[in-house]
Amino acid sequence: MLREAKDIDCVTFGTPSGSHFENARAALVAGKHVIVEKPITMRPEQAEELGKLARDKGLMFGVVKQNRYNPAMRALKAMMDRGRFGKLVLGTVRVRWARDMNYYSSDAWRGKFLSDGGVITNQAIHHIDALQWIMGPVKAVCAHGTARINDIEVDDTTVAILRFANGASGVIEATTAARPDDIEASLSVLGEGGSVVVGGWALNEILFWKFTVPEAADETAQLDHSQVIPTSYGLGHAPLLQDVVDALKRGEIEPPVNATEGTKSLSIIHALYRSMEDNGWVTVGTSSKRLGIGG
Repeated sequence: MLREAKDIDCVTFGTPSGSHFENARAALVAGKHVIVEKPITMRPEQAEELGKLARDKGLMFGVVKQNRYNPAMRALKAMMDRGRFGKLVLGTVRVRWARDMNYYSSDAWRGKFLSDGGVITNQAIHHIDALQWIMGPVKAVCAHGTARINDIEVDDTTVAILRFANGASGVIEATTAARPDDIEASLSVLGEGGSVVVGGWALNEILFWKFTVPEAADETAQLDHSQVIPTSYGLGHAPLLQDVVDALKRGEIEPPVNATEGTKSLSIIHALYRSMEDNGWVTVGTSSKRLGIGG
């Protein structure tokens, strides 16, 4: 297809996580713009290699982070950018989803360090991305993960403490061992100037919104920015991909979420796994000895 279909401008990949690097590289080498689903690759150095290849060839290379397009998340981001939270205190994510062994057994690549990773790589990566997008860079992590219910080599449940570069603290709670159904995917931001909780299945509903210096728009924020969604995938894919199309039509190659942005959550996840491997605090930028490698 890449060799013979001359009229293809852009390729989007929803292939198994462990194949993202090889697939994206083949498309970029063939001169195609590339958008890949999460994770951008299994290893940060792979994402960096693809980013450089795309820049050298003048091509778009980006990753899907559809929750950044949720009205609730955009409203929260706007308040953070305006400085309404003031000094940040705490940022947390809680992902309580249900994935049983039928899910993990449905494809041979699932539930493995080499080709998939666990709950933080496959499910909570969206929420870890949202957390750092809102709260800023993560400096260090301390994590514990386990396969508590599912018979897999990776984690179906992980809890972690974070230290943000700005001095705030963070907490990650993520599991696919909720039973019998998905419960929630939520993000909380607490600062000296106010607090916001975004929840629902996929960060789609504002559950709490209050600031120490109120504004008129605060009164209707929950109604104005919450969104009803049919599944935990949310509704962010269509507007993200429309932005990709619009940019390419204008002759631009900067994607909505570029390789540098896409690698931020991946680097945090690698640090989380390295913390589990070393049994202690790890600085973000330290890679796992297993994720994307196996063993």
